[in-house]
Amino acid sequence: MSSAETHLSQDRAPVKKPGAPRFSLSKVERLSGKLTLSFLLLCGFVYLCDLLGPHVLASYRQERSRMNTKLVYMAPLPYSMTGTTLDTQLRKEAQLNALGFRGAIPELPKPQQEFRIIMIGGSTVIYGDPPLPELLESQLRRSGRKHVRCYNFGAATSMLRGDISRWLFGAQRFQADLVIFYGLGNDIILPFQGDHRPGFSFNFPIYENNPLYLLGTEKADPKSWILQFLYQSTTVRILFGGKLIEALLPLTDSSEFWPSEQWSRSVHREIKEDLQTLDRVMGSYGIPTLVVFQPLVYFKQPLTNQEAVWNFPELRQHALMLQGLLRQTFASPTKSLRFVDLSSRFDSHPAEAFVDGIHLLPPANEEIAKLLSESIVQDLKLIPNDAE
Repeated sequence: MSSAETHLSQDRAPVKKPGAPRFSLSKVERLSGKLTLSFLLLCGFVYLCDLLGPHVLASYRQERSRMNTKLVYMAPLPYSMTGTTLDTQLRKEAQLNALGFRGAIPELPKPQQEFRIIMIGGSTVIYGDPPLPELLESQLRRSGRKHVRCYNFGAATSMLRGDISRWLFGAQRFQADLVIFYGLGNDIILPFQGDHRPGFSFNFPIYENNPLYLLGTEKADPKSWILQFLYQSTTVRILFGGKLIEALLPLTDSSEFWPSEQWSRSVHREIKEDLQTLDRVMGSYGIPTLVVFQPLVYFKQPLTNQEAVWNFPELRQHALMLQGLLRQTFASPTKSLRFVDLSSRFDSHPAEAFVDGIHLLPPANEEIAKLLSESIVQDLKLIPNDAE
């Protein structure tokens, strides 16, 4: 090789600059990195909101100790769909008995002189300090019924058909002298706010779209995993809960027209059928049975500023329509049920009575217990004199 060729090859050799990187990221790689980092930051932010959010919100609630979600832990149960936790430690923290309910478990066999009342319902039965069954027992004892005991079989978010299941597969064995089904509020509110299919229990779409439940079926797809993952976040549920439910729900004839008069009437038909089922079931036991129609904020005027927060116009219209239809149903004869309508007790009541759309402040809850006690003793005469 000549000196000229050598000089030319040296000129063509790449020049290495000191400190130059040995590799460089492509645009796609840089974009992927930014997206990954953004996603991780977003997940961290949502997790932080979930962690701190309940404590921040609780500080603004007057009923913090009563409404704190740590009081009652819910878990899916066969038939009734909603029950309380099976975790013994959590039951201890929430002051639940071995069956998962508030208060004592009825003794078996029943003491000879005891007049035993079992109250079944939703969160308005299990919540409270003290809860409604305990208030009712106190009122009845003040009236001279010293041997009355009232036991709590309430489960949060429970609807009437869940209450019926809880009776059949649990409470019926405890030798009740009187059974009280307190509620119908969840049967009105929950179909409007959650699963719009009349008769379906609270959060049922989450159960029927569980990826583990769907494994090996035609419905199994990545969408169910993603939606379930998103639904775990409290923040995501608050911001996009309605959209998530819509994505999970199958459209049916009964939910297609939500909200409308036609849809509200279909909700009433389901409740009416459940009441007829309850009538047949309780008739077979021969036990006096009360169905108590509970008060809701939608049946109250005037509303305080705090109560007005929960007064959603479309839900109020739906609730008032159901109230009228249910009162017509109560007028129909039944074999074993007696109805006590307390739904309008706080109508024209100027003072604040409700914590939210369905739960009562302690003084209002005491008023309900007093009215229910008077109805049982004076109007219906369901507790015989020899129980005194």
